[in-house]
Amino acid sequence: MSLRSERRTKRRGRGQRAEGAPAATDILKVLKALKEALDHALTLTALARKVSLKVGPCQDICQQLSEEGLLEIEPDPETGNDLIKLSAKGMGLS
Repeated sequence: MSLRSERRTKRRGRGQRAEGAPAATDILKVLKALKEALDHALTLTALARKVSLKVGPCQDICQQLSEEGLLEIEPDPETGNDLIKLSAKGMGLS
């Protein structure tokens, strides 16, 4: 790997592979964090903090998992921020 490509790799958002797809380990971290959370739900900011990701990449992962039916994204009734919840299908994963 050249020095230039190493620098580019370091500048990318954490949790993102070169082609923009989230890393499998980050997807698993998100699912695990939600499974362990109270009521299997966290705000997007709390989830990102818990899995050590920036909010943008975490939001991308959540959107992808939502499209696959593994979690639900809805407004938090208290704050209006995104509340991320595991769906029944997501809970079925081991």
